[in-house]
Amino acid sequence: MPEAKYDWIQLKNDYFNSEIEQAVTFIKHSFGIDKDVQPDGNIQKHITGWTEEKQNWKKERIKRAQDQADRELMEQLKIPVKKLLENKRLLFELDSSYIFIYGKKNSGQV
Repeated sequence: MPEAKYDWIQLKNDYFNSEIEQAVTFIKHSFGIDKDVQPDGNIQKHITGWTEEKQNWKKERIKRAQDQADRELMEQLKIPVKKLLENKRLLFELDSSYIFIYGKKNSGQV
């Protein structure tokens, strides 16, 4: 079997990691093809679907990053139930003290 002229797997990985959005543009740049010349049928056969795959791959990466950020934020915002109950108890004590003082003031006992 003849050796392949190009390492298509490596080219695809390089394309996915590049900032270039269109596969044809990446291939033209990589092979030094004039921008007005279309790649031949063999090249087209190898890169068919790359642009859509890269768009889906980027969307998935963004979704995973957002999910991770959401999980980290939820973890940072977690307040232990014990602490919440303690805060609630303190608020009730403050409210009852306030009501007691307010009641005394209005009844003229202060």
